[in-house]
Amino acid sequence: MKGKYEIWVRRPVLWFLAAYIAGLIIYNYMPAKPVYLMLLMSAVLSAGFFLRKRALFPILLILIMLLGSLRVSLFLQRVNPLGPYNGLEVSLQGEIKGAPQVEKDRVIYVLQTAAVKIGESVYPIKTNVKVSVYPNTYGPNSGVRAVYGTGDFIQVNGTIKEPDGPRNPKGFDYKSYLARRSIFSIMSVKEQNVIFIRSGSKLSPERILASVRDRASSVLEQAVGGSEGNFLKAVILGQRWLIEPETEDDFTRTGLAHILAVSGLHVGYLVMLLSLIQSMLKLRKGAAMLLQAAVLLFYCFLTGASPSATRAVVMALIYLAGKALGRKSDIINNAGTAAFLILLFRPMDIFELSFQLSFLAVCSIGLFAEPIQNVLRFMPKKVASLIAAGLSAQLGTLPLTIYYFNLISPVSILANLVVLPVLGIVTAGGFLLIPLGMALPVTAVYAAIPIRLLSSLILLVTEFAADLPNAYIRVASPSVFTLVIAFLLIWMISRERPGFIRRPSIACIALIVLFLAVQLVADLTAPRELKLVFLDVGQGDCCFIQTPDRKNILIDGGGQAGVDTGEKVLLPFLLKNGISALDLVIMSHGHDDHISGLQPVLKQLRTKAFMEYPPLEKTPAYQELIHTVREKGIRVISAARGQTYRVGNETWLHVLYPDDSSAHALYQGNENNLSLVLLLECGDASVLFTGDIEKGVEYYLTGRMKRTASVLKVPHHGSSTSSTEAFLDAVSPQAAIIQSGINLFGHPHPQTLDRLKERNIEVYRNDLQGAVTLKFRDGKWYIQTMMNNTNLDNDN
Repeated sequence: MKGKYEIWVRRPVLWFLAAYIAGLIIYNYMPAKPVYLMLLMSAVLSAGFFLRKRALFPILLILIMLLGSLRVSLFLQRVNPLGPYNGLEVSLQGEIKGAPQVEKDRVIYVLQTAAVKIGESVYPIKTNVKVSVYPNTYGPNSGVRAVYGTGDFIQVNGTIKEPDGPRNPKGFDYKSYLARRSIFSIMSVKEQNVIFIRSGSKLSPERILASVRDRASSVLEQAVGGSEGNFLKAVILGQRWLIEPETEDDFTRTGLAHILAVSGLHVGYLVMLLSLIQSMLKLRKGAAMLLQAAVLLFYCFLTGASPSATRAVVMALIYLAGKALGRKSDIINNAGTAAFLILLFRPMDIFELSFQLSFLAVCSIGLFAEPIQNVLRFMPKKVASLIAAGLSAQLGTLPLTIYYFNLISPVSILANLVVLPVLGIVTAGGFLLIPLGMALPVTAVYAAIPIRLLSSLILLVTEFAADLPNAYIRVASPSVFTLVIAFLLIWMISRERPGFIRRPSIACIALIVLFLAVQLVADLTAPRELKLVFLDVGQGDCCFIQTPDRKNILIDGGGQAGVDTGEKVLLPFLLKNGISALDLVIMSHGHDDHISGLQPVLKQLRTKAFMEYPPLEKTPAYQELIHTVREKGIRVISAARGQTYRVGNETWLHVLYPDDSSAHALYQGNENNLSLVLLLECGDASVLFTGDIEKGVEYYLTGRMKRTASVLKVPHHGSSTSSTEAFLDAVSPQAAIIQSGINLFGHPHPQTLDRLKERNIEVYRNDLQGAVTLKFRDGKWYIQTMMNNTNLDNDN
């Protein structure tokens, strides 16, 4: 028994951790939560009654699982006290908690409210609000800076809002992200709407931490400065927001993003530095360990106590405690104990990416570092140990990295081999530079020269590696089942695999066969349906279509000023929903709010064909787009009225407009009137795509419409210049989709909405409901929205 399950017998905390995490996850996703809790309690009572003494361990595991579920239930039951005032003008008074986050165009504060004034009424409401403060005027001299600090009391006047959940399928859930940080409301204001009340106590723990953090940041800015200084602030103080987005992307694409988060790597360097100082000062063992523990705890809170930093510090404290008691350290057991302790106090950390990656990395180091280090025996021991730890961590976190970031970095191993040894020197030097700069600022400037040069080297290596051909490969997110198989395969090849697995190669083959069998069954039993997702891309158009035989079509790509729609919306949607290639991309017309998001998609995903009616106005965005199409060797289809294209076996695209003669007659200097009008047909389902056509084109089409359509993509975002009564009557749709976002054009226009309502047409809007998903199977439409969720079943 012991040989077969040695990893669990030697590390009983792993049983408890697994049960606790199961309770957290199952309860969070379980729809019938009270029923689930009753079943758990029934299992405890049944086991106790029938098995009695033999049931002690199973009962303990079920109770721990129940504890996990109860911890999550307490969290999920929390109510936003400002919810009833969502959308109202309010005055908030409260204390700034944590470090202000300075970005290019704003400063972000977390305000813990003490009082909320609504009209003439004042309510003593205590909650956390994320407040974004923008400068009164925009420009190069607008002066974005943190005017207020931790512990200051301020009043903020503005509109209170609830953060959005995911607006597109499998999109980022901003609402849950903030809720896990106990933030339930947001507010955006100008500086003039913030009033200083008073400073907080200088002796409060948060104020002391903020003072030390600001002083340390100032030292790094004065001694190092520039992008190198911001890099050091991120690596040492956890101020990752100071890294430029382009630079952060380079770190992600080269597999080096882990060095930007305060984690075990950084805490390890600090422990080594403290141990060196201890030996130099010849401190007693007990005193030295207490000093190290105190410094580590202070460092954890100084950097914001992120999940990765907390994990690293708790593990370090467990290691120090074991060392003091003369116990042999076990990295996997330490990691399990640390995870259990952290999740007891912060249960929702289990859903944090940094927590998941951090613990996976540590366990991977425990599983693979020693064998890899043996291969690197030709290197100096400390360098080999550092590299082995980095490579092990990457191996163990690779499946999760692919799942979340949708990329594989072939240059990652080489980049880590170069960067990690240099990072050790930079981090240790940075830790020493901070107290030196506080005491001797001028000396620190000269002492910082090698640190600045080495930091610059890391940035240059990262940028160079990211710019190499095929430095990173975009891949679709695997399914959860695929993730489980991947982690089981990693476990099977490790030295800690179960004792009953005598031939790991056979076990790996069995897992692969199981995976292929399940995938085959899933493909064979998957419903044959037409699927359309009208994506929420703000003020713009974009629709993804998947035919019953899994052909993928993208019509338009949205785009709005200040937002990289392709990188931030389209690519994440496609890759996280398992789409890594497109059969056809269609440009309705050449305006930026329809094509800007297509550029990254065409550059990074395999695309077979591109359909357009060539615009008369060749905008820079269009010229760049068509250059990419030609550079990638994508087949170009010049569509015209009367053409029909088959996509797959049972889906047809009919081009209804324009052709050269109609375009010449109806253009009137407006590219909107050159929009492709397409009728998609699949079985009994039909959808009319209209781009941004206006009244003149609608009149032209009305007399030529030979078919009605089940669903209408409303022309021109629902403007008053489209959706005429005659056109709506000719199309006769059951449902209409309006693609618009926050805008200054009045889209959708009330008259358009009235005309749709008069005809009993179901209206779905991206601005109010997020993405709209339509599925057609077995003669019925199934329509679902991401927000204000509605489900509509209509017979065709």
